[in-house]
Amino acid sequence: MNTDEFYMCCYWIQGPPGSKIEVVFVNYTENLSLDGCAYAGVEIKTLADKRHTGYRFCSSDYFGATLISTHDIVPVITYSRVYVANTVLEYRIAPGSQTEEETTVRPGTRTKKPKTTTTRTRKTTITESTPTSECEDDDVCKDLHASFCEDYVDDEDIRSLCPAKCQLC
Repeated sequence: MNTDEFYMCCYWIQGPPGSKIEVVFVNYTENLSLDGCAYAGVEIKTLADKRHTGYRFCSSDYFGATLISTHDIVPVITYSRVYVANTVLEYRIAPGSQTEEETTVRPGTRTKKPKTTTTRTRKTTITESTPTSECEDDDVCKDLHASFCEDYVDDEDIRSLCPAKCQLC
């Protein structure tokens, strides 16, 4: 089984020059967690050096985690190997953030609710269930990407889940 390749989506959250960005980890597809988020997750790069690995999340244990960037740009990378996964983040200009342009807030003005974004990547777990006939696909097959059969056809356990989709019967 070739699991070295990931499906990835890259996003940039950008604020005004000199601002900092607050990012909240709101939701992620359940049952994908593994130490180090080796199979699927979201990486949020809020540290000073964007070349280094950022904070990785793939578990509900971290829902509500809030990160504040050191700069006005936050790269967000979602990745997975097999299934579709949903990532939900909220982000806004961090409260008290200094920008290069002076801004004046009048008394009584309300701050905006953080913007919410949802991204879809691929998830990685396969639920165990057995098809009822030799040429009937398991329920998980409908969520698999188009090249699944080509990528995993040599793995007997994976191939047995989706014999019809992979045209093996």
